[in-house]
Amino acid sequence: MFYTTKLLQRLKMDSANPVRLPIPAGTVLKSDSENPVTGDDLTVYQQVVGSLIYLANCTRPDISYAVGQLARFMAAPGLEHYKMAKQLIRYLKGTRTMGITYSNRLNRGPCVYDIYTDATWGTEEDRISFQGMTVIKYGGAISWAAQRQRSIALSSMEAEIMASSEGGREAIWLEKLTTDLEERNATNPFIPTLYCDNQGAVDLLHDTKFHRKAKHIEIRYMFLRTDLVNKGRLRVTHIPGHDQPADILTK
Repeated sequence: MFYTTKLLQRLKMDSANPVRLPIPAGTVLKSDSENPVTGDDLTVYQQVVGSLIYLANCTRPDISYAVGQLARFMAAPGLEHYKMAKQLIRYLKGTRTMGITYSNRLNRGPCVYDIYTDATWGTEEDRISFQGMTVIKYGGAISWAAQRQRSIALSSMEAEIMASSEGGREAIWLEKLTTDLEERNATNPFIPTLYCDNQGAVDLLHDTKFHRKAKHIEIRYMFLRTDLVNKGRLRVTHIPGHDQPADILTK
């Protein structure tokens, strides 16, 4: 809260009217070369987005998608990007007391991790999909990411598989971390659960019945089934879209 308050004061927006969303739902920013931001406004934009990147990476996953959109135009922002940056600051004005709360009210073991992954399909200007991933422990997010995918997905199922692979890589890192911290034992086994809201992707990660629809998917995304799910190192289950926490990281 202190960092956000200082940012609002520095930008002289501590009395601005708050808004309900970081940026309008479904916003995909595009280049705006016809209305370039220059001079002092360009410097302000770069300083604001730089400050927001720090905030999004440390304590505010809810602004990760919006910050990612703005950061893509750091070198040459347009008027529309400048307006969106101001809206994001106004959103922070109304939510500066928000933060991540951790609680073990459910009395869960130290090795219980829930991983949520989600993806939009072909929403970027170049038809690249956008993905989000978050890891929950003790009721709060401990890791998250909102990023463009590296290649073009040919279906929503493929986009979800690619997003799930990011969650799988995080699971491998967490497995090593719990070993280094000596948290894993017979009483506290490490078998995290990955939640995906695409049933086709979940089915594919358990068997090969969709082989014809998936044989073109790059091998690096399919390690999830072979190295993790089949070996009992990761559980993958379906979650309804309206219950998906990672959805906020994709739009």
